[in-house]
Amino acid sequence: MKKLTLMLALLIGLSMFSCKEKDAPVLDFKLSQSEFSLIVNEVATFQIESGNAPYTISQDEHIEAKINDKLISLKALKCDESGLRATPVTLTITDKAGKKQELKIKVYNTLDVTTQELKLYEGQATDIRINSGKLEAFKLRVKDEKVATAEIASEMISGVELKKIRLTAKAAGTTELIVSDAVSSDKTIKISVKKIEPISLWGAVGGELKKLDNYTLTTGDDYSFTIKGGTGKFMLDYDKEKLIVGEIEEHGEDYIVNTALKAGVKKDETTKLKVSQEGDAKNFTELTIKADVKLGAKVLINGKVLAPTKDEDGDDVYEVAAGQELRIKMLGGDGIYHVKKSTGDELLAFGAVAEDLQLGEVQYGQSKDPAYLIPRGEIQIKNTKAGTKFSANLCVTKMSGTTVLKDRKWITIKVK
Repeated sequence: MKKLTLMLALLIGLSMFSCKEKDAPVLDFKLSQSEFSLIVNEVATFQIESGNAPYTISQDEHIEAKINDKLISLKALKCDESGLRATPVTLTITDKAGKKQELKIKVYNTLDVTTQELKLYEGQATDIRINSGKLEAFKLRVKDEKVATAEIASEMISGVELKKIRLTAKAAGTTELIVSDAVSSDKTIKISVKKIEPISLWGAVGGELKKLDNYTLTTGDDYSFTIKGGTGKFMLDYDKEKLIVGEIEEHGEDYIVNTALKAGVKKDETTKLKVSQEGDAKNFTELTIKADVKLGAKVLINGKVLAPTKDEDGDDVYEVAAGQELRIKMLGGDGIYHVKKSTGDELLAFGAVAEDLQLGEVQYGQSKDPAYLIPRGEIQIKNTKAGTKFSANLCVTKMSGTTVLKDRKWITIKVK
């Protein structure tokens, strides 16, 4: 009887338990959060607010996802995009009842900005390139905002909005800009701000660099003036009929500009070279250049100036190897130059010459000698032959169709 009673009790218990299992309600599946924006190596956690355990989650190479009871953790592993773009990832969580929830995740690369040291002038603004990162997470901090300030700025290029860091220099001094995103290592940019000094021109005088208001420049000579002050963005103003001015080049903390007088400028003629600050017409300097005429010549091989020796009369002698091409540039004077046929027809032995070389006459006292006139003061000689030589004479005045020599300088070319 006792055994029968025990069996009945067990059957009733099992029946009641089975009813409870069958009657358990299916819960709504809810998450505390379903959208995420992560930086590589960043971790986010969230809760399953309600649902039917246990749960499973899909996997993706860009995200490491783990479930611990109702706690889910997500770790960003990699981003396939460049710049400020994100890799989109979708993960699916499924509960025991087969209900599903999707997670929408954006994975960004770690912070990377150009971090070279910046040298600015007061009032100057510059942009720092953002190479990659999650823009919304960027934090900018300038240690001394009296020296400079920083902000995120936008620029439209070909219809695409590009983001950058705009840095504005305020006052002379040094400071640092710290760029962070709470995940990546901080990026530090050193900033140096200088005061804009008045522009001045300097040159070598007696072996020393001195500030100049005027300078005597000899025709045929190149001269480099040093520009001090300003910001490095300069404007040049000069008489293009008298001066040849090269590009401004950076030289340490200063700048240099190469200058030469044009052929034909007369002795004691003056001209001016003006250097001004771009965007600030009040910051400028003017240099008065006075011309000193010196007759001479430059002989060049492959663009390099050949150094001369002297003959018994003190004239320049240039020795070249057979087969080389020469360029002879006459310097100084205000007229037509010529190459004199001194003995026979040696010049023609050198082969083809420039088309502007004309055969004419040069008057020496009472006599007239044949010569090749060079209106532009330059001649190119090809196919030099061994054992030949010729002399070049510089003429400075032309009168009534006949060149009358008032001054002259001889150079001799010898071919070995």
